[in-house]
Amino acid sequence: MNNIKEIESMLKECKSLDEFYRIKNKIMENERKKVYTKF
Repeated sequence: MNNIKEIESMLKECKSLDEFYRIKNKIMENERKKVYTKF
């Protein structure tokens, strides 16, 4: 997963952990959707 660096950079930008988790969940959802659309 090359999203780890992306998430880390976002975490630095985020003002709160809530914001970070919201973004992280969005990324995870997008990854799941990509996996499903492959099949």
